[in-house]
Amino acid sequence: MFNLWWPADVQVLGKDIIRFHGVYWIALLMAAELPLPKQLLVHGWIKVNEQKMSKSLGNVVDPIALQTTYGVDPVRYYLMRYIPVNQDGDFSIESLERAIEKDLANDLGNLLKPHGCFG
Repeated sequence: MFNLWWPADVQVLGKDIIRFHGVYWIALLMAAELPLPKQLLVHGWIKVNEQKMSKSLGNVVDPIALQTTYGVDPVRYYLMRYIPVNQDGDFSIESLERAIEKDLANDLGNLLKPHGCFG
């Protein structure tokens, strides 16, 4: 199974653990003569009310609840459009709902409906 999953094409890590994964982990892999990950993708924090999302702060957002309430594709759209990969991004339910209503329902919905895409 190890050979199936390693070496990683992309290793995804948070900006707060880059020292461990970018230096120590690489050194450990080299010492063990194991192949290195091909690329490191360092992402920013997802913040809620300008605070880092954290279990200890209790400000986490349940992805299952988001999917159940809004659906997978609208949540994916919002995260890809409004939360930058390599910077911090601020999440709120209000912003998610605004993006779904404005971008998807109004703009995209109005663009496609006259052309018969939705029956």
